[in-house]
Amino acid sequence: MEGTRHEKAALVSVAYFIGALTAFIGYGIANNNALPLESTVNTSQTASVITAVSRGAEAQKETNIINYEDGVLSIEAIDGTRVLSFNPAVSDFEDNGEFTEQGSHFGNLIFSAAASNEYVFFCEQKTADGSTCNPFVYDVLVDAIYPLSVMGESVSLTTNAAKSVVWKGNKLVV
Repeated sequence: MEGTRHEKAALVSVAYFIGALTAFIGYGIANNNALPLESTVNTSQTASVITAVSRGAEAQKETNIINYEDGVLSIEAIDGTRVLSFNPAVSDFEDNGEFTEQGSHFGNLIFSAAASNEYVFFCEQKTADGSTCNPFVYDVLVDAIYPLSVMGESVSLTTNAAKSVVWKGNKLVV
């Protein structure tokens, strides 16, 4: 039975399949290495929309939940007030080590809430005269802050791009 035409045809078919699969994987990996990690106004934004799932009408409020006073951005969450970001040059807020990667900003803080008040977008400038900021979205119902990312990599936005961010329902459009 060894060496028959059917066995040879099966081996040739398997070899073609393995070769095609290897080429497909190699092409896909080569394209992923060229992804941009920082976004600017003049480039197309690959992370232009975040789709957030609504968790129910019970979290919707008629009033604005965001409060920005004396350099501290806070929100009225379901179980109390949460500080999302503070300006150490202006505010007297004391950081107890909570804010390591996120939480402090300089200059003007850019922020907005979805109409449902379930999500809050804010973009932190790390220098007072910087032209870029680090964007985040706070989920009120989950009580969690998520950095905006492209393919798992955090991105920066220019302050002009962050100012033009709008909410369309529970979708954030950059």
